[in-house]
Amino acid sequence: MVPRHVRAPLVADLRTFADPDRHADARGCYVVRSLYLDTHDFACFHEKLAGVSRRQKLRIRGYPDKDGRVSAAHFEIKYRSGNRISKDVAKLGLGDYQTLAPVLHMHRIPAWDWGNSAASGPALARFFAIKQMHAMTPVVNIQYRRQALFVRCDRRLRITFDDRLLARRARDLRDAMGAARPLLDRGDSIFEVKFDRRMPYWLARLIGKYHLRRDSISKYAYAVANGLFGMEGLF
Repeated sequence: MVPRHVRAPLVADLRTFADPDRHADARGCYVVRSLYLDTHDFACFHEKLAGVSRRQKLRIRGYPDKDGRVSAAHFEIKYRSGNRISKDVAKLGLGDYQTLAPVLHMHRIPAWDWGNSAASGPALARFFAIKQMHAMTPVVNIQYRRQALFVRCDRRLRITFDDRLLARRARDLRDAMGAARPLLDRGDSIFEVKFDRRMPYWLARLIGKYHLRRDSISKYAYAVANGLFGMEGLF
């Protein structure tokens, strides 16, 4: 977690090596909303708390405009194996999402042409296979503002700051966030570094300069454990 007084000078130092995400607004930010799925007994949440080394979770991600509307949906499977994280993603337009949304609340595989897109078909099929196998349904919407930076010498190295973290019980990615609960203190942000092999020396030095410590934070687990489902104090 990064407090407000640290973020501004840290970003200034990082800008020596990195550029803003080209999809961001004039301030270098954009909004992310994710609909997370879980089992009736919150198996994904408890696996996170138990530190299970090999696990997976399902979410559907969108990028709301200034009016809070999403125009596309990314069906994602996020895998963790030890310290390694990977994702399968199927990108669908809003029309396809609207077709599949009702099936998210049913325990069956949708009637769908899985071969209609070489890019999204296999990932989407795996998403619904996992959902069916574990009887998962939508649980919560989580939304936040993201500032992303890409390192110039290695575009695979990505640095993000997430703030204004909100969560609410939800059944649909398009559910409004007006009644959502804030999860971070005002001005605080979650600082993440995503890299393939090893963190570069200069970045490790910057992290040391600002006395940041590594922590394992799951936005989903944080939301479930902070008042939405009566599991306060577990995370």
